[in-house]
Amino acid sequence: MKPKINSPPFAIERLKQLADADPKLLNQPDFKAAVTSNIACFARLDPHACGDIKDLMRVLFDSHAGMSLNDFLQMANDFLETAKHPVLACCTRI
Repeated sequence: MKPKINSPPFAIERLKQLADADPKLLNQPDFKAAVTSNIACFARLDPHACGDIKDLMRVLFDSHAGMSLNDFLQMANDFLETAKHPVLACCTRI
């Protein structure tokens, strides 16, 4: 299964939440990039822009690890209900 277009924004938001709960995670570049909103760090992971799919999958795995299916569904639903498009910022659903 390939990541959906909204998977990276959800993953970035989740990395922020995890880093808030455990500041030691800020020693890892992906978590630090998420907290500092360094979107360029994540844009380089795009396989369509010669990014390494393994690096993208690592971010997705880090952000989704350790949660039950029900937890994931609730978090994803909450995210989709409140998320705004990162560029347009006018849409309530991405």
